[in-house]
Amino acid sequence: RVRNYKRMQERRAVFTFRLTQQTTPEDLEWAALQVREIVRNAGNVRLERAHFFKFSDYAFDYEVAYWIASPDYNEYMDLQQSINLQIIRAFGARGVKFAIPTQRVRLQPVEDSAVEENVNIAKGRTRSADRGSADSH
Repeated sequence: RVRNYKRMQERRAVFTFRLTQQTTPEDLEWAALQVREIVRNAGNVRLERAHFFKFSDYAFDYEVAYWIASPDYNEYMDLQQSINLQIIRAFGARGVKFAIPTQRVRLQPVEDSAVEENVNIAKGRTRSADRGSADSH
């Protein structure tokens, strides 16, 4: 489908955000209501939806959609920035945390002999090669 942006009279915006899995059900409900209020009060916009829509591996995911009564990209970016900052302020004041992807790496202690063997392998030597060279002397 080809779009003629010169004829566009309004612009649709969709964004997502994630909250930590430690977020309470009450705060999950509050978050959707708060974002709806923020978007509705943003100015030249019409809210389509704002919902907690998915459980992901490390977070609760929200999706928000709204329409801007202008095709101007700069106006869209100004509105989106304002909405984002208001969300950050409101959520921070309530103590609601955004989820950031993390990964845990669990390290186990390694014996010195295993480290030495790995160094030898990296240098191209093996125990059998070392024994063979020792036997030939």
